[in-house]
Amino acid sequence: MVVTAPDGESGLVELETRAFDMAMVDLGLPGISGLEVAHRLKQRWPATRIALMTGYGDRMGPDDAQSRGVDFVLAKPFSLDQLRSVVDHALSQSSAETSRPT
Repeated sequence: MVVTAPDGESGLVELETRAFDMAMVDLGLPGISGLEVAHRLKQRWPATRIALMTGYGDRMGPDDAQSRGVDFVLAKPFSLDQLRSVVDHALSQSSAETSRPT
């Protein structure tokens, strides 16, 4: 299921209503930034994979992204193949974590 939200606050409200395996967040959201959404989301639901879409992908390294709660950075413009790759990777990680014995 795909759910859209017009801004970060609305997205966080949607996250309260159901569980998501993955969230795709734009850096330049109205209201709170995509990085703030990612941070809040990871604090509350650490297993949810987060892909940050940004036109500033060259300014954010993997370590910086991860320290901010971002699992994947999609630098704009990105191709459909790049998007599919991130989604496939995120969902395979998510299913691997849920199938691990506790």
